[in-house]
Amino acid sequence: MNDNIVVAFILFELVVELYIYLLVSKKENNYINILTPTYIVRIPAIYVLPIFYVLEFGQNGSTVGYIFVYTCLLAESLAFALVYVYWRGFYLKLPFSEARHNIIALSLISIAIAYFLYIPVMLAFPGDLLHPRLIYTQTRTGYGVYVYLSSLFAYIAIVLSMYIRQRVLKTILVFAVLIVLYIHGSKGQVMGAFFIIILYWIYVKNMRASFFEALTIGGGIVLILFTLFSLTMSLGPGVGGIMRTLSAYSDFTRNAVLDVDSGMSPLWGRLTLENNTLSLVPRVIDPGKPRDYGSLFLSKIFFPERFEKNTGAPAFGVGVQYADFGVFALLYLAFFGAMRGALSNIFVRRLRKTKHPSDLIVVAFLSGVSFIPTGLGWYFPEILLISLCVGVVVSAVVRHRERSEEA
Repeated sequence: MNDNIVVAFILFELVVELYIYLLVSKKENNYINILTPTYIVRIPAIYVLPIFYVLEFGQNGSTVGYIFVYTCLLAESLAFALVYVYWRGFYLKLPFSEARHNIIALSLISIAIAYFLYIPVMLAFPGDLLHPRLIYTQTRTGYGVYVYLSSLFAYIAIVLSMYIRQRVLKTILVFAVLIVLYIHGSKGQVMGAFFIIILYWIYVKNMRASFFEALTIGGGIVLILFTLFSLTMSLGPGVGGIMRTLSAYSDFTRNAVLDVDSGMSPLWGRLTLENNTLSLVPRVIDPGKPRDYGSLFLSKIFFPERFEKNTGAPAFGVGVQYADFGVFALLYLAFFGAMRGALSNIFVRRLRKTKHPSDLIVVAFLSGVSFIPTGLGWYFPEILLISLCVGVVVSAVVRHRERSEEA
């Protein structure tokens, strides 16, 4: 009986989430928009697969826990949509505005840096290059300074490559970036590259997608994601076996429910602060950095065997906010959603006008692309600084080229 209540509640919220997507699509007059990257992952991982899991295996927590977790998720989505759609916003002026570039050299340099930074990892695991998932599981801790910086420059390279006018060269460079991201072993990082490309065509090239075109593109992305799962994981036999494997992998909400049901006292922001600060400090610089900071603290409590293996923290979703703020996590997440909606409103407006790669970086980040894929913090200040640096360099290159042509 309780399983049916949980499934019904998740289905209800799924319907509301789909309405939110349609609301944003109506505002954008485009069925592919800033929510697309998040929802392509969010709908299966947080709604479809958990429903299958509960029906197949039963709920692994209290009904109240499930309802609270899904209410928090919906509050964040609603707050984002209401602010993004109905807030009139303003245009933020930044010190760069060039709309046309052909920055081949910067793209090549970024790709070269992405590969160069990953060389220590490739040398450490030469036998696993054809099995990148093994590299991923062995580099969750201790290799962050190489992995995360390599990913960052790979994403910057994707952004810059989109502004190259030569189609063949653009395709070659994008393929080169996809290779280095693939051997990182993270499906999410590869998908992030595709999402950047989609956002470029939507907001820079002003591509419009109808409902059925969006379904086709979304289906293609899901197929790519399924292929990545097949290449990096052992899926069960038949459709049922595949669904069981994927639903077990999708543990965001189940882990959050474990946290809610534990009754632990609020930590009042400690985990959020640690996720956003300590996660950026390389262990090679601070060998004494604790292993149980941020979300890893929850891993130590709820998955001690995995924590001892030092393979990183499983995803806890809104469980991190609950551990920090208790029932006030609902208000915190609603505020966070509203803030993200306001920032998205501002930078989408900028990108539509400037067509600048720096604005594309920020919009991609706000859409869910993890430029610094630690899986822990929300690095908006850092991404804004990075985008400003990219903007300054791009502007300098463009001005130098213009002066050279005039001479």
